[in-house]
Amino acid sequence: MADATGDPIELYRARGLPEAHALKNSLEAEGIAAWIDNELLQGVVGELPLGWATAPRILVARTDEPAARRILEHALRQASTAGVGDGAGLHCLACGAVMGDADSCSKCGWTYRGESSEPAMPPGESSPAEAIAPDADQAIAVRASLDTERTTHSLWVEVWAVLAVGVVPNMMAAVSHLCNPVPPMPYWLDAFNLSVLSACTIFVTLYLIGRSGEPWKQFGVTRPRPWDVMLGLWLLLVAGSLAWLVPSFLWSDTVSSGSGDFARPGSGADWTLTVVKYSLSAVAEEVVTRAYLITRLAVLLRSRGEAVLVAAIVFASYHAYQGAFGTAHAFVFGIVYGVAFLATGRLWPLVIGHALYNIRLELLAS
Repeated sequence: MADATGDPIELYRARGLPEAHALKNSLEAEGIAAWIDNELLQGVVGELPLGWATAPRILVARTDEPAARRILEHALRQASTAGVGDGAGLHCLACGAVMGDADSCSKCGWTYRGESSEPAMPPGESSPAEAIAPDADQAIAVRASLDTERTTHSLWVEVWAVLAVGVVPNMMAAVSHLCNPVPPMPYWLDAFNLSVLSACTIFVTLYLIGRSGEPWKQFGVTRPRPWDVMLGLWLLLVAGSLAWLVPSFLWSDTVSSGSGDFARPGSGADWTLTVVKYSLSAVAEEVVTRAYLITRLAVLLRSRGEAVLVAAIVFASYHAYQGAFGTAHAFVFGIVYGVAFLATGRLWPLVIGHALYNIRLELLAS
């Protein structure tokens, strides 16, 4: 994933995963971060992609593009000279025409050398740029621009898809509760509904992360470690207190208006459901509003600070049923946890701290 200093941009579409990984290694050996998009699709369509849309794509940060293209051109020329790869029977990924041993399509002009990389310099020419006709050069530039726009557009669509599943239903529930409060449902039913909604949110969000082909670590999803528990307890005791203290300076009444409108656990079975409910909801909220949104918005907005701010606003929006104090508390909570996510780069401490915090509030309210 590109960092906040530049948008991701497509550098090249490979003939298969072996070539894609070889080029990625060449770029990283020169200090340029690169990653492969559409990698997971190759397990479905096989090592030879079905076409342009499913070919493995090499992505780099926009700021690294000039240097990356020089490295790409050098690597491709070396591979061509060494005869790496089986060119027999190649098909054009743009129009499907048979290309044989050639790396450029005679029908539409598409090339395996990359969408905007320069072709090999013909004999007698002193500059690779001279080998490109003006109309072809313009077409390459337009196509590269469109690909960048499609990449950014697809990321925004993905963000809105996650919001539609993990945020909008909660926002609508909060608005409905404010406009038309209803008697609380039985505790077991409320816990069951929230657990199912949280599980669905977790599944959809993690599916989209996995489908992107980006490293799970980039979103803070790593192997749990014992010290995650210690960080979670720190967030419970310190970060949670800060999130409660700041709004207290603005409101003397620290009891949220909606605090008495929900059933409370009574039996041992209810408390078991409490642990399940708040564990799943903590995972869902941290995956969506911290791990996913902050990671994605840091790229799209080109600012980690703005990403934390927007994610905190989204998190607070569906806590509006708790009144002004509760909404402000959720906003500060989102800021603190957003900063903690950027500092640790790990999801599990946030989940542990969030779940324990909610369970503690349930204990205090019962």
